[in-house]
Amino acid sequence: MTAAERAARTRILFLDVDGVLTDGRLYVLPQGVGRAFHTLDGAGIRALIRGGVSVALVSAAGGEDIAIRAQQLGILRVHTEVGDKLAVVKGILQDESLPPENAAYMGDDLPDLSPMRHVGFAVAPQTAAAEIKEIAHWIPSLPAGAGAVRELCEFILRARK
Repeated sequence: MTAAERAARTRILFLDVDGVLTDGRLYVLPQGVGRAFHTLDGAGIRALIRGGVSVALVSAAGGEDIAIRAQQLGILRVHTEVGDKLAVVKGILQDESLPPENAAYMGDDLPDLSPMRHVGFAVAPQTAAAEIKEIAHWIPSLPAGAGAVRELCEFILRARK
């Protein structure tokens, strides 16, 4: 099955945060840790949601900045400080009555392996760990934190038409 065929079945997109929605850098400030999110990715997420695909964030990290950005984008499912990402993905799929083949997951590091193996469409940014890239069905040309998520959203929307 091609990446486009897998993308066409997508009804929910799961996204890791650090190294996917960001370039992986953390800004340590007196008020706490901060992240830079790219507006291109935000526009892609909004378009995907308007196109009828749900988006969920599943991150081992925490931080108020993640919740604020999710709210700005209309992402309703935000799971931070997650120890078992696969359990969260399975729980959401069950809540939504969706089979795994209708889910996509974009991750970049080893904690993302099991959820990426579970879904129908696994995506990795260019800077992902080698083990992640090996199981990915598709890799965007733009870097993480600089349009890779938007490229994925556009790919899914084109495939669904």
